[in-house]
Amino acid sequence: MRHTRIQAIIFFGILALISFFPLFMQNQFLPTQLANLTRLSPVETLALYLAQQLQQPLTIVYPAVLSVITLLITLTAYDLGAEWRSEKVGYSLSIASLLGLMGLYWLLDTAYHWSIIGLFALACVTYLIRLWRHQKTLDFFGMLITLLIITLTLLQ
Repeated sequence: MRHTRIQAIIFFGILALISFFPLFMQNQFLPTQLANLTRLSPVETLALYLAQQLQQPLTIVYPAVLSVITLLITLTAYDLGAEWRSEKVGYSLSIASLLGLMGLYWLLDTAYHWSIIGLFALACVTYLIRLWRHQKTLDFFGMLITLLIITLTLLQ
């Protein structure tokens, strides 16, 4: 049975709604180590910058940043699965990544700090699979850029 466009829209709409669960758990996602401003995770740095630019409290901006990163991870996981095998694998991988992120966010205190590295790692693997299949130069540069971002973030 082939998925129709309406089914895909409904699926991604539900994924988008579920991925905003960090907004409802604001007390758990507050950064606790902001006193040490020399060693912040990329998510904390982005949230601090956006809070300053938007002139909003960090308690609002930080869960919103986590929600957007969670949505991007699930969409990138779908893209990876669709490139790897088929759309069904993409749907399964996106659901598994969303459930896995929800579990990690609930169970581990520091899992959300490095979720942006997971996003770029998924994108890098997706570019690698595309490069292997289609041998396009743009996929090579995309893979190099994501690898550079991951390396720079880890060396921070």
